[in-house]
Amino acid sequence: MSAWALLPSSSGGGGAAEDANEATLQEGARLHKLARAVDELVAWSFLMDEKAAALQELEQVVDDAERQLEQAEQALAHQRRRCALIPGPADVGHARRGVLRPPPHAAGGEDCGLSALWQEHGGAFTRQYERHLARYQRLWWELLEEPRATSATH
Repeated sequence: MSAWALLPSSSGGGGAAEDANEATLQEGARLHKLARAVDELVAWSFLMDEKAAALQELEQVVDDAERQLEQAEQALAHQRRRCALIPGPADVGHARRGVLRPPPHAAGGEDCGLSALWQEHGGAFTRQYERHLARYQRLWWELLEEPRATSATH
């Protein structure tokens, strides 16, 4: 476009040139709007791709955590089956209130060698276990329960 078409004509006969300038200006404005819309779509597409990648990574982390939790639950169940002497949370509460828990017992099944060993050393083992349990309960109370009780009163 030539520079003279942008200047207003003094003769009043430049109506066609002014109409062409206005049409060109409107077309430029439409192109500018279109370019901005395309830029916004590209930016939106990029953001959605980034969000999708972050979501996929987060889902992978959650899946890994669920798998590890399941493995830990299986290992815990296996250990509980192996040892019936592990006190449950209710045992600590009963002991604190002065209620004696039943003596430890075997997890299940019968083994003659184990039964003979228990007959020979079971009383000493039970006494030692009860001493350890009493110490554990005392430490539990001193370290965990008393600080909670004092912090609740303040």
